[in-house]
Amino acid sequence: ARKALNYGFDRVEMVKYLRKNMVFPARSGIVPDFLSKYDLDGFFYHPDTAKILLSSFDLNKNNLLRTIDLYTTSDYLDICEYLQSSFAELGINLNIKVNPPSIHRELVSNNSVCFFRGSWIADYPDPENYLQLFITKNKSPIGSNRTHFSNEIFDSLYEKSFFIKNDTLRNNIFLEMEKILMDSTILVPLYYDMAVRFTSEKVKNLSINSMNILSLKEVEKIN
Repeated sequence: ARKALNYGFDRVEMVKYLRKNMVFPARSGIVPDFLSKYDLDGFFYHPDTAKILLSSFDLNKNNLLRTIDLYTTSDYLDICEYLQSSFAELGINLNIKVNPPSIHRELVSNNSVCFFRGSWIADYPDPENYLQLFITKNKSPIGSNRTHFSNEIFDSLYEKSFFIKNDTLRNNIFLEMEKILMDSTILVPLYYDMAVRFTSEKVKNLSINSMNILSLKEVEKIN
């Protein structure tokens, strides 16, 4: 059923009309495709596939599938309403629960909700920083694993990655970890943020990087 949700809405349309194409649709996994150095085929919009996946369930009798509570804050209500409309076409009623940010964080951190909107800004530009969100020892409220996902193979691959120096082998490990997340469908990727800077024509060599850190080392100002 969770895979059906991933196939049940159009990410390209969503970012076009709700984010003015100022973000990237999440066509891979948890790691943004412009940061990962491996190819991962993510979920895409295919309502027929979603309906086939749901066909084994009786949505009229199984209330847990027919109605799903989605917890969010008001800042992302438009995104949630888009999902609500898309899922309704699959026969799923998405019940949106809007809370203030502080209450939302508390509910999510304490594992009091099953389906919630969340985001992550990496501390450094490496897939590992995104994948650590799902290791067992990082379960909230102590750590950043707010889904409380737990998988022994995933955890062992994560630990193994620290001892691999070869970039190709390390990326292969990250790819396997992402495939585990995809197979379990622990999350519904929406979009990846985009960094945008507007500069004067008098400013030259202002670079941008994966962490959007301001560096003025090579910047020149033309009078």
